[in-house]
Amino acid sequence: MTRQHFRHFVFLPFVVIAGLITLIWLITPFVAKHYLSAYIEEQGQELSIDHLSINFFPPKMELEEVAIHNQNQDTLTLKHAVFEVSIFPLFTRTVTISKASIDGLNIVVDQRQNDWIIAGINTAQFLSEEPQIEKQETTSEEVVESSEPWHIKLPSFSFTNSHFHLSRQADNDSPIESDTVTIQNFSIKDLSGSELNWQGKIALAALLNEATVGIKSQFSYSPQTTKADVEIDKTSLPLSSFAHFLPAPYNQGNGTLGLKLSFQFLQEQVGDVPSYQLNNLDLNTQVENLDLMLNEQDHVATALTKLDIQQSSLQFVSAEQMSASANIHLESKQTQFTQGETQASIGNTQLSIDILEVVAENDLGPKITGTNVTFSSQALDSQLAKNKRIAAWTEAGFNGVNFSAQGDNFNAQLAELTISDLTLSELLNSQPALAPLAHIGTIKIANLEADQDGALIKSIITDSMTASLFLDANKNIKNLIFVDAEAQTAPTSFESAAPPQAADAENAMQNTQNAEQNPAFKAPYHVILDNYEMTGESSLYMEDNSISPALKRTLNIDTLSLHNLNTKDKDQAATFALKARNGKYSTIQNDVKIWPMADKLTMQSEFIIKEAELPPYSSYIADALGYQIDSGQLNLDLTLEADNGKLNGNSHLLLREFDLGGSKESSSAIKAGAMPLNIAVGILKDSDNNIDLNIPLTGDVENPEFGWQNFLMVPIRNALFQASSSYLMQTFVPYANVISVAKFAGEQLLKIRVEPLLFIAEDAHLNTSQDNFLEQLSALMKDKEESKLKACGVSSFLDLGIDQPPSDDLDPASKEAAKKLAVQRSEHLKDYLIAQGIDSSRIFLCAPEVDLAKNSKPRIELNF
Repeated sequence: MTRQHFRHFVFLPFVVIAGLITLIWLITPFVAKHYLSAYIEEQGQELSIDHLSINFFPPKMELEEVAIHNQNQDTLTLKHAVFEVSIFPLFTRTVTISKASIDGLNIVVDQRQNDWIIAGINTAQFLSEEPQIEKQETTSEEVVESSEPWHIKLPSFSFTNSHFHLSRQADNDSPIESDTVTIQNFSIKDLSGSELNWQGKIALAALLNEATVGIKSQFSYSPQTTKADVEIDKTSLPLSSFAHFLPAPYNQGNGTLGLKLSFQFLQEQVGDVPSYQLNNLDLNTQVENLDLMLNEQDHVATALTKLDIQQSSLQFVSAEQMSASANIHLESKQTQFTQGETQASIGNTQLSIDILEVVAENDLGPKITGTNVTFSSQALDSQLAKNKRIAAWTEAGFNGVNFSAQGDNFNAQLAELTISDLTLSELLNSQPALAPLAHIGTIKIANLEADQDGALIKSIITDSMTASLFLDANKNIKNLIFVDAEAQTAPTSFESAAPPQAADAENAMQNTQNAEQNPAFKAPYHVILDNYEMTGESSLYMEDNSISPALKRTLNIDTLSLHNLNTKDKDQAATFALKARNGKYSTIQNDVKIWPMADKLTMQSEFIIKEAELPPYSSYIADALGYQIDSGQLNLDLTLEADNGKLNGNSHLLLREFDLGGSKESSSAIKAGAMPLNIAVGILKDSDNNIDLNIPLTGDVENPEFGWQNFLMVPIRNALFQASSSYLMQTFVPYANVISVAKFAGEQLLKIRVEPLLFIAEDAHLNTSQDNFLEQLSALMKDKEESKLKACGVSSFLDLGIDQPPSDDLDPASKEAAKKLAVQRSEHLKDYLIAQGIDSSRIFLCAPEVDLAKNSKPRIELNF
């Protein structure tokens, strides 16, 4: 080629092409600015660009200080952006973006009803239907040429210091809600891929209002396998930053969620079924100052709650083929739960599970196992209402718990459970203040094993336990807060207890026989307790306001124990022991050996009471004995055995200074009605003023008529009544004109009546017809030196000189005269008795009465 040819065909075309490219390179920014500005002006805004450069070799575009603004604000600003593509990899069908960064991008985004306005541009104009483009048939050569995919590489991309100002208004009547999304740093490194195969690294540090999010991930993706290492750190989510996205009532809550999470994710295709795995999962969350309404009644609040899940893994193929394991630690401080009026608050709580596993491999459902579970809690207070405490403790916890569960089967072991300063059922702010139903200094449960069939407990120890029962006038337990007073049922008294019916006994017998004959019969959930002990200063306080005077007694418990309780083995005997004191001197001792699962009641027991003061319990015993107790002290030695329901025993009863009827009633030995036996019972007393009885006891619990009230109390009542009634009948025979005695009500009560002293009408003086009556009355008062007589003079209509009662009330003068006559009769009787040597202080005169009844007679009513 000659120089001239080179100049015409090579050099000059090259210069022209180079010039054209240079010219295009020079004018492209100006053309771009022109058309961009024209478009932005069409949208009612202005565009400013400090610097715009476009290069072709290599392809590169760079922008600096870009702004779009309207009359009110900047709708878009950009500090700096650059994009560069390497040329030479293009020849190998590889797009390599060598430079890519965006810095300082700020965009205003408005949502108004159905429109989205981004940087002042309404996107609705781009949503019109696009014309369909007919598909062109491709030749085989084109198919072959396009079969080799393009590769894309992005060594580094950064998106920094950018803000998205979001506002939305659902309709014209709704308030405008605003949010700011800040991209502090979003980076992509070593991104490469083609078609559906990709790998790379991403990192994001962003804010949503005041909420911060940090995410890092290295991933690889293909249709067959997906792998990703994910780390979420420096994430703090105040509820106030996104509360307006939440439905009511959650949007009214407060609190901050901190989150730290890392895991390895693997997805593989096993045949046609995808398999998912999470490995090395570590999760750390903490909630601070949470105050959240869950619904109209439920509320939760916590000062600080932390949840750590470490060394966790999850594999999932299907619901029937999955496994998961984790190490879990939960810690909570100052947490409160409220449901209606029921609330529970906990000071500090910690829960730790070394390994929690969930495995599903068959149709039985997932198998859940836990290893070395520990729990501790401080300052629990749960309340049914503001003035009703369900339970409270200062400290509680357990350790050494291992468990497994699958379907209806489970197995659990517990090394130790301890609860300190436990309060149960307390009425708060009551006037007067009431002690809780129970308070226990310490509960310790050691070595518990349980499954779906039963539980085995090595030992339970309660220390310093106090129980308190406050009964109101209707026998409702006032400090039992779980049941309303209206719903409580008064304890059934001895007298009102209905005896079992024969049909009931027959049914019970038939059920027992069926259970023995049916090999498929399974006993209920069994409990095996090796040892229970009550230690420390323990007591039971009872205040019963249903009787008068109210009973207030404290039973101090020195020993209470239960050994070898086994509801699984009918041949195993359990032993129960109790030693207690009431006051300084009254003691109770009870030793029982019982076979709880025997077919019929089988036991051996001895019950000893010493120096028990009886008057406070008079109202209870009176229902059984039929008489009030004024004074007395009880010593009781009750030996009782039961052999397959047949009871046999003896009660040695020693009553000191026993007096039935009360000190006031003791002078009322002759009042009309049912007679208290305080006078007659004296015949049973020995020279030391004691009653000493040995009462044999026999019975059959299978008898439909059997009742514990009859078995224990009726023999005592009969022994007292039989001797004392004979004595009483003999005692008053010499005074038959004054006193009449008769048995009634099955010879369990005595009817005693003091006859009145009758007078001649209109006469106030004593006469010879009254001599026998007056002599026996005088002798009776001399015989019963403690007795006091009340004489009540009564005038009849006969004293007015008329044969029939008047139809109207008496005039004042007649009534005054009748009362005067009645007084004179009482005074004459008192004078007579004093003359017979009766002390005047033993004779009382009551107010005179006028009896206008048809059968009334002139008389003096006498009462002792």
